[in-house]
Amino acid sequence: MIRAAEYPVERVLPFIGGDPIELDGDKMSVSSLRVRCFGEEGLVCKRCGLVGVKFAKEKSHASDTGYHLNLYAVDAQGREVLMTHDHIVPRSKGGKNHISNVQTMCAPCNSKKGNGDFHSVRKDKTGVGRIDTILSNLYNAIEKSGALRADDLNTLCKHVRDSMVDSIIPKALNSVTVGQRPADFDPHNRRVIEIAPNVVIAHDTEDPTQDCHRFYILNVFTGERLGITLKDVEVL
Repeated sequence: MIRAAEYPVERVLPFIGGDPIELDGDKMSVSSLRVRCFGEEGLVCKRCGLVGVKFAKEKSHASDTGYHLNLYAVDAQGREVLMTHDHIVPRSKGGKNHISNVQTMCAPCNSKKGNGDFHSVRKDKTGVGRIDTILSNLYNAIEKSGALRADDLNTLCKHVRDSMVDSIIPKALNSVTVGQRPADFDPHNRRVIEIAPNVVIAHDTEDPTQDCHRFYILNVFTGERLGITLKDVEVL
């Protein structure tokens, strides 16, 4: 990758979705689905929480006629990490190439997600299931159930409980303090997906068995938690 310049995200964000902008003499497109994803869905990786902090004007080869903008985060070791747009429902499984079906994700998390489906969770070398893939597909299952069309947070949680798909067993859990997110009461938990404003799905790392099939939905406004066990996930 050949880099010509770097820009703080504030330099680019206000123009995303509009006409090309000029950056150091080059007209740069800011209306592609990838760039629009960063503007509309945010700069934070939906899986690990890594945050994009700068745009780079780059091109893949010296012979390329123009540059494009890439978003980068910086990890705890000071290394650049490319940010990507991920299709929530994979294109290979009928997902649309539309802003409603994309989310911001760092390249390593996107690579790990792959095209894994809800019923086939491959173990990694440590024997831990692909929790991130389960979370993404759990979101898709809840979305298909119609729960995300609820008018308010309490109705959403109730609708999820009442309309759960066959693969999911719901169970009420103890509530937490209103306003708390998983990281507040479970410092080991960084695997979280937002399914609505202030409603998240999280991996249940508080469970002493560390069972990768246990998750919960948390209503941040009320502190209500709905535990979820996946009853027919095959761990390969």
